[in-house]
Amino acid sequence: FVFEGSDGRWGADDDTDIEYIYQHLLYTNKTSKLSGKQIRDGWLKHIKHSEENFLWVSNQRALDLMISGIIPPATSDPKNNPDFDMIDAQLTTEIFGFYSPGRPDFAVEMADLPIRTTARFNAEWISKFYVSMYSLAANPNPNLNVKENLLIIAEKSKNQLPNDSYASKMYDFVKKQYKDGIPWETIRDNVYQRYQVEHKDGYDYYSGISQEEIENKISEIANQINSKYKGQELVVIGILKGAFIVVSDLAKQLELDVTFDFMSIKSYYGSESTGQVKIVKDLEYDITDKNVLIVEDIYDTGLTLSNLKKLLESRNPKSIEVFCMFVKKEVAQDPIEINYSGFEIGPEFVVGYGLDYNGKHRELPYLGVLS
Repeated sequence: FVFEGSDGRWGADDDTDIEYIYQHLLYTNKTSKLSGKQIRDGWLKHIKHSEENFLWVSNQRALDLMISGIIPPATSDPKNNPDFDMIDAQLTTEIFGFYSPGRPDFAVEMADLPIRTTARFNAEWISKFYVSMYSLAANPNPNLNVKENLLIIAEKSKNQLPNDSYASKMYDFVKKQYKDGIPWETIRDNVYQRYQVEHKDGYDYYSGISQEEIENKISEIANQINSKYKGQELVVIGILKGAFIVVSDLAKQLELDVTFDFMSIKSYYGSESTGQVKIVKDLEYDITDKNVLIVEDIYDTGLTLSNLKKLLESRNPKSIEVFCMFVKKEVAQDPIEINYSGFEIGPEFVVGYGLDYNGKHRELPYLGVLS
């Protein structure tokens, strides 16, 4: 985009292209540290918006957010970008290590905002690890061999990885095998087994459920409900607080004579289910001889729904059905029939799309695993 003629063929891949963009932006803006606006302007000028651009997942998500007007680092905020950890961690920002040879502190400072344009948490820390490596590689000890220099540089760069992060633990796991002389192919396979298969050290390959997947599922469920209750009256009961987003999105697609009501049932505190069920807010409308649809965010132990359904059945509705957006079948203690279900999920504690951790993260438009 800068060095190749208009009739030439650009030879770099997508991630290297972004490094060239940053190099060009530093030069044209006469600065060592790019602002969010400068990064956004550069991306929008030099990256194709609608044609195939071969961007990796979080890069594409960040570009889409920039097109909509969002400025870095908000482009990697998990609230906006659920793919914040799906990056090629070293390939879009490692070049900053070359800009500050022998001073990884300066290099990481220069790279901080470009890294947080697409990455957060472990992806961010790993990116900074690589920037530090490239900076320190400029000043190897001439009295040591490549392997000895590499280990020293890597150990110095490890301070970019928090001790309790899976990135730090993965580093230790790989380093030990490397020092033991295990072939790299075997180490590669061991990494796959330990992390992608066994999910050790806090690494979880499960990335949750995207906003697009949730929107499609809501449409699917709404169509089923519209078909089932066509020409009939329906009372939709949302269980607060978690189901309010599910009910809101579902309501927009119901084509029925429908009344909405809410109940509040307290059964959680923190990340553990207490098993205690208490009705905090009751219904405002009479459901006698009405078709009732209970909408719940998550089916976990089944205790909440079981107690609620028994209570509502005592009020003599015409019928009762249950819609749960997320279902954890393997942990159910009091199973009941779920008439409409969105997604079956694992035992991990999840947040987003109405689900919270001590009141936080309900607003996320996707479902993520709390780490």
